[in-house]
Amino acid sequence: MVRWLLKADKGADLLSRWFLVYTVMTGAYAWLAKHVSFFSGLNWAELIFVGLISSLVTILVIAASLAFFRYWRPLNTNPPLDLDHTEGDQLRSQVELLETRLDTQISGELHAIRQKQTAIIDDYQRMRALEDRFEETSADIFKQLGALNAHRSLDADDIASRFGRIHDALAAIFHREMLHKLEEDLKVEATDLCRPTDEHRSYDFDAWEQWESTEAAWRGTLAQYCDIAECYKPGVKAFILATPESAYKQGWSVKDEQFPDSTAVYAYKTFRILLNNFKDWRDEIERAVHQAAFAGGSVGTRPAVRSALQSYDAQGPG
Repeated sequence: MVRWLLKADKGADLLSRWFLVYTVMTGAYAWLAKHVSFFSGLNWAELIFVGLISSLVTILVIAASLAFFRYWRPLNTNPPLDLDHTEGDQLRSQVELLETRLDTQISGELHAIRQKQTAIIDDYQRMRALEDRFEETSADIFKQLGALNAHRSLDADDIASRFGRIHDALAAIFHREMLHKLEEDLKVEATDLCRPTDEHRSYDFDAWEQWESTEAAWRGTLAQYCDIAECYKPGVKAFILATPESAYKQGWSVKDEQFPDSTAVYAYKTFRILLNNFKDWRDEIERAVHQAAFAGGSVGTRPAVRSALQSYDAQGPG
């Protein structure tokens, strides 16, 4: 039924178009027959023929006129550009100035990166030198203890115990140097990260991405520091990395408007909490490593240890 209706609709549409054409032509020819005597004596077939011939002649005349016009007045395929030379020079100078600034900025950043790489390589070489010296000293001590064991009737367990204490003391000295280097790195990186508090600096999303990159490197350095400190003061890593909710509710000098969103505010407060924890436990860790390197045993268990710690507190690190 639907297909039949669609076919009937198409037929009706075609019939209506022809009816419209018939109506228009009838009106046109009636007007011509009334006002032009030539058309009044023609029948339908002659009128249609004359109309077709007239249309073809008209189209031919118009086409020929357009062709002659375009022949004598061709199109300009490359029209001249009417540019303001002053504005072009200004735009060119601005582009050159921007390129110069970008080159200067990129050169500065590359120079800073090369300096950091050089410092990292120097630190790595210094650490490797200390490690090699430590291994050489340990091997020499082991040889000397072996010679003593061959010439003296010392108990093997006593030799192993003494060597173990010497080994631990040398390791503590080596770790103390590493901790000092990591502390310095943490301080330098924290100087840039603390600008929202120290300089009341505000950040947009682009600047905050750079801050997050620096903070991630700082947190990696803090993790290395905690791993070494945990060997000499068990449990201190959990205290340094603790971020209780109560700490976020304390009074803060920074404002939320300095950061791009609430997540950035929370991240900055977390960094400040970790930094304060590190500062609170730094001296305790220094004492524990110093005690392991020069006194042995646990902090405060023997008078010798206590006097050594008092001497260290009075003289300071070094």
